[in-house]
Amino acid sequence: MFLEKICADHSSPVSSDAQPRPIDDGQFTGTEWEVVEMARWDGLKSLHPGSLLCRVDRLLFGLDVPLPLANERLETLRCFAVKTWCRTRLRGDDLRPFFEAGFTRTHVRSILDHVAGRRGFAPAVDMGSA
Repeated sequence: MFLEKICADHSSPVSSDAQPRPIDDGQFTGTEWEVVEMARWDGLKSLHPGSLLCRVDRLLFGLDVPLPLANERLETLRCFAVKTWCRTRLRGDDLRPFFEAGFTRTHVRSILDHVAGRRGFAPAVDMGSA
């Protein structure tokens, strides 16, 4: 199963999302890992789905640009993960909304480790300005 593979790859136990978990424990739920993996395929255009370029892509070429998730916390995670998958450098402006949503530096490291394992490298991070 997809979820078990993701969790096995990261040596984190599969968790039940039905049980509320503290935000600051530094571990992701199964759903959060699925969002991180889904972001791998979303691309940078998904960060601004209402932009002129995305509207032109939809109208002229029929390209599907992923829309934002309904859950704000998961959407913040998705946006950060998209940037991590697609960029070679992350700035404080990329980290700030992620931290404001209740995620921690441990979460950042988990995503960076995950991306590095898949891409072969992780983006450089300027955590000092966050």
